[in-house]
Amino acid sequence: MTLDNCSTNDNMIGLMETRIGASNLLLRGKWLHIRCCAHILNLIVKDGMEVIGAAVVRIRECVAYSVATPKRYEKFEKNSPR
Repeated sequence: MTLDNCSTNDNMIGLMETRIGASNLLLRGKWLHIRCCAHILNLIVKDGMEVIGAAVVRIRECVAYSVATPKRYEKFEKNSPR
């Protein structure tokens, strides 16, 4: 079973193993519960965005300011490295 990291899932897996019996499970249930990689990756990205989120907002504001008028956009293009 592939599940997220919710603690209730851990409890349910334990209950299932008890009810079914580890001896009746493939590999005695060793790989019954596998964490969802997409969920784990999502948690990592969320933590990373908390660290760099303020910088991303400032960059967006700078770009929005630079291209808000044709004159600013022209100046932005002129000064952009190529």
